[in-house]
Formats: sequence, structure tokens, C-alpha cells
Amino acid sequence: MDIKKILIWIPAIIMAMLIFGFSKQDGEESTGLSYKAADIILTVCDKAGIVDYNDNNRDSMIESVQFPIRKAAHMTEYAVLSVFIMLALIVDGLKGTRLPVISAIIATVFAATDEFHQRFVPGRYGCLRDVLIDAAGSIIGLMIAYVIYKNMCKHK
Repeated sequence: MDIKKILIWIPAIIMAMLIFGFSKQDGEESTGLSYKAADIILTVCDKAGIVDYNDNNRDSMIESVQFPIRKAAHMTEYAVLSVFIMLALIVDGLKGTRLPVISAIIATVFAATDEFHQRFVPGRYGCLRDVLIDAAGSIIGLMIAYVIYKNMCKHK
């Protein structure tokens, strides 16, 4: 087997390991991480004059944005994973309309196994809604990659 065909899978494997690493965090760790992310995003938005973020409304504002931030992070993780999978499949010789479909299926199956794994992590749970959110992230990532690819082909 060609070494290039093996090495091209490394980014997808690393991304899958990163996702799995986040999933094995217990509920408290996971909540703490998303709390910090929400705090940083709200602080930046406050500095830009987009929101009024201060000590009086800190907890309520963080609580209101934590869920969408967490889900956007999930979608982004799976967008990146599916693009890495697609690139590896291209090097492996897969072409045509099957390419994004198979990439999305692989990413979605990984999302389902990841949600199943979370059922065994203290303070975490797995649910179908999250698999669907991850699948949506995968599809969006593949669509963005397709648009970028088509634009690159036009400019050659």
C-alpha cells in the first residue's frame, strides 16, 4: 500500500481523537470548558460594543449562549472531520457523488458512536439530537469544501 494513502488519514484520525477526548470529559469539565468559551466570546462582543456584558448579567448571559456555542462547536468539529475524511477518500481514489455521501456517513457513524460513548461518562448523556447536529455540521463542512474547490477550479 502506498504510504501517502496511509498518511492522508492522519488528520482525520487526529480530529476523531480530539472529538473523543472532549467526549470523555465528565459533565463538570465539559460545562466548565463551555463556560470559559462563552465568557471569552461575550467579553469580545462586549469590547466590540455588540452586547452589554458585565458582572450584573454575567451568569444569565453565559447561560443563554452556552447551548448554541456548544452546538456550534460540535458542528465545527464534525465539519472539519468530514472534510479530512473526504480528502483521505480522494487520495484513496473515490470520486463522484459517492464521495461526499460516504464522507458524511462515516462522520455521522462516528458521531453516533461518540454519543453512545458519552452515555458512560459521569454527568454526560448521549442523544439522537446531538448526532443530527453533528451530521448537519458534517454536511455543512462538505458543502463549504465543495464551494471552495469549485472556486479554485474556476481560477486555474
